[in-house]
Amino acid sequence: MENTNKYYSSGKFLLSGEYLVLDGAKSIGLPCNLGQTMELRTQAGSGQLIWESYTKDDTLWQSCTLDVNDLQIVSFMDKAFAERLQQVIQACLDLGASPLDPAKDYLFKTQLEFDPAWGLGSSSTFIANISRHFEVDPYQLLASTFGGSGYDIAAASADKAFYYQLEGGVPKTESIDFNPEFRSALFFVYLNQKQNSRSGIKSYKSVAKNKDLYINKVSSISEAMASTDDLDLFSNLVEQHEELVSDLMGMPVVKDRLFQDFDGAVKSLGAWGGDFVLVCSSKGSEYINQYFEDKGYEVILPYDQIIKYQ
Repeated sequence: MENTNKYYSSGKFLLSGEYLVLDGAKSIGLPCNLGQTMELRTQAGSGQLIWESYTKDDTLWQSCTLDVNDLQIVSFMDKAFAERLQQVIQACLDLGASPLDPAKDYLFKTQLEFDPAWGLGSSSTFIANISRHFEVDPYQLLASTFGGSGYDIAAASADKAFYYQLEGGVPKTESIDFNPEFRSALFFVYLNQKQNSRSGIKSYKSVAKNKDLYINKVSSISEAMASTDDLDLFSNLVEQHEELVSDLMGMPVVKDRLFQDFDGAVKSLGAWGGDFVLVCSSKGSEYINQYFEDKGYEVILPYDQIIKYQ
């Protein structure tokens, strides 16, 4: 008999607290209206785990087959992906998931609703969906595989903005009503290159400065961001946040590097140097779209369309 289970997890943005969220800064996470589905069909078979991942336009992105008995790789499109899947399934078993049945075939099919190069959470939605099926703690699964703060795991099941903070290494989330009146002035712009989060985390961990002061300041900025309905104040907080992380990391802020003549504020999101930036301007959507399109940045997502809020 064939059984089918379906799972869905939301993509994410980290509005505030990049890097410092790893050491306990209060940060703002934003769940997206775009995510990843995972469908699993189990049926009588010869003990194969067959995985297929599709992009938003139904193009096969990744595929591989594992032997259910020992998780050895049978076939693959991309060996690194097959090895990662092998690692994640083994981690689920190590965390107490029920063993796979060698008399069954497991047919996994996933589909992203966004371009995997965007950095909206192809890995975190992958982990969140798998953890739900295998009934293991998603934060523990993340820690034993990809690593990271875990805010993206919180976003996977969130239906609105939230504070995220690690207290003694334990994730704490608190839903917030971040739905500012000026949200029509907020846009996310893709920088045409994906940033490797793991290398960004490595760079942050190598910083020798005392981070306590930075953590406290970023936490205060997060609270102020979440509570204001004034675009000018929000833009000023964005600039304060950028300068603070710039000072910590010894990296130039993205506006100085790429958008010096933009009439508004620009904030890096996540690991600096790629993926998306948040932009805001009182000059309106037409100005924002024209400015970034003229510079060759064509993926411009309005806050209202991409972020979940109630």
